Amino acid sequence: MIKNIFFLLAALSCVSTPKVLDPQIYYAHDLRLTVNGHESLGTIVVPKSEKYSLKIVSPGKMSLFILETCHREIPLEDIGRREKMDITPVVGIENEPSCSMMKISAFDKRKARHAWGMVLAENEMYRLPAKVKCNGKQWESNGSTICQSKDGKYQVIEFPVKVKAYGKGCPVLVSKDGFKFIYKIPNRECVFAFQEVGSPKRRHYLVTIGYERYPVRE
Repeated sequence: MIKNIFFLLAALSCVSTPKVLDPQIYYAHDLRLTVNGHESLGTIVVPKSEKYSLKIVSPGKMSLFILETCHREIPLEDIGRREKMDITPVVGIENEPSCSMMKISAFDKRKARHAWGMVLAENEMYRLPAKVKCNGKQWESNGSTICQSKDGKYQVIEFPVKVKAYGKGCPVLVSKDGFKFIYKIPNRECVFAFQEVGSPKRRHYLVTIGYERYPVRE
């Protein structure tokens, strides 16, 4: 009987221990995002717009919220689990193809329920469509893609024309025929570009997120 009570108390103590995320580990993006009426978990690609209406839902209360573009950082403190905001891109920089990404971080100082998200806007520079198979899901991309999965898992992107792949500081993606690429998701974030071999030289933009662990929170 005493032995059984000992094991029960040990189990309860394990359950009540807060799950603290390790800062050395790259976790999956899992903020709940709604952008201009489009909903997704963790990452989302949306049509280019003059204004982005965002709704963010975090697993924990956001002691510090940060939205970051290539041009600016917007910090907010103590805003609860939900936040609504409108982002109007700064003309001449944030509406350019090179500045089409928004990164979102939400930090919970009390229970360490941190979470992350990424928003990618489609743009006129990347108009080459592709068929995407990513982490068990399949869809047709208009020209800008985010693929998130556990790092090292195989994913597929396939084009209607022959392309050449480019990547800076990330593993080179290779294809047997120039149409279909079967690749392992690299660790953490990588950016790749694909360009049509013939005219009119259309391009495709691929962001990969290879997380090391899915967050387990209290």
